Amino acid sequence: LQKIQYEMTPRRPLTEEECKKLFKYLEDNEPLEFAILIKLYIFTGLRRCEALALQPSDVNIQNGYIHITKQFNPNGTKVIPLKTKSSERYVPIFAELKKELLKLDFSKEFLFAFKPEYVTRQFNDITKKLGFEDIDVHCLRHTFTYRCEVRGVPDETIKRWLGHSKKSNATPNYKHRAEQDEIEI
Repeated sequence: LQKIQYEMTPRRPLTEEECKKLFKYLEDNEPLEFAILIKLYIFTGLRRCEALALQPSDVNIQNGYIHITKQFNPNGTKVIPLKTKSSERYVPIFAELKKELLKLDFSKEFLFAFKPEYVTRQFNDITKKLGFEDIDVHCLRHTFTYRCEVRGVPDETIKRWLGHSKKSNATPNYKHRAEQDEIEI
């Protein structure tokens, strides 16, 4: 038997201009909790269901990190373990995200009260309204990676923050550094 390789759908990060447009739209049109969730994806690179499973105890604002230990199943009905051991990780809380997280209600069981499918559908509606081509929720993970790359974060650190194993071949799929970016770095 010949093993069929999983084909990755090519993804791209949002440009800085698209991020600004998205943030403005979120502030003007979406509930605060949803706007912060989308910003969380961009500033942490979390997977959709990892972010939705965040509980107040996972977020340490004072020490500047989020501990990723679980995720929701794809239909958002129960919390399940992460796919691999390396998926458990600590992700930094950068200054842009810290001020957003402080606006959330930390007295709830979960920080975000959305089903995964709702997040996907709502985000797709937003990208259509903004005229973004070929962008979905997972592209926000690529946006995080790209932002780290252009700021000179080492590849091993990015891999750890994304929750990729040392043996993983997935991280190169997140590389979006352009030649001009290399010069600027």
